[in-house]
Amino acid sequence: MDPRAIRTRNAFLDAAETLQREKKTEDITVSAIVGLAGMSRQVFYEHFDGRDAVVGALMERTFRPLLQEYVKTYERTGDPEQAIEGLVAGMYKERDLLLNVVGGPALTYTLKLFTTPEQPMLRGVVDAILGRQGELEPSLLEGVEDFLRAGAFRLLVASVREADSAEDAAKRANSVLGLLRASIVGS
Repeated sequence: MDPRAIRTRNAFLDAAETLQREKKTEDITVSAIVGLAGMSRQVFYEHFDGRDAVVGALMERTFRPLLQEYVKTYERTGDPEQAIEGLVAGMYKERDLLLNVVGGPALTYTLKLFTTPEQPMLRGVVDAILGRQGELEPSLLEGVEDFLRAGAFRLLVASVREADSAEDAAKRANSVLGLLRASIVGS
């Protein structure tokens, strides 16, 4: 990508981030984003389809590295609690941004980011279900995976929202996920 296009895109993302930390997504307009970025609406629409798309890209920029580190930690250590602690700590650090997006019109982008198949958090649960049920129809398996990931995302957001610290949030998330793993996996 052209370096100028990257700078322009980042200017819109930075402006959206500044606004998003102060307001809920539905209270932010494209006009406010382009005004803060010092760009035109025409240039904005060359990069994004609208406000929700720029907020989705902002969530991607903010949380994708965190999610990648979560996966790496889990794969490296095999310890789901340690991986969750790192993930929740990063989410807690970006708490204001996350909570201003969740529940708003850009939630779809956020869910897509956080509920990807590579998430190891629930892999053992899905494997245990497959072990007990045998081969499942692909659409049924996909539905089970989507259900579990969406619930896990809601748990993580609620933990971050309600806790007084990243450690408390991780403890809550790990308690619930540990109970689920123990109930289904038996470990």
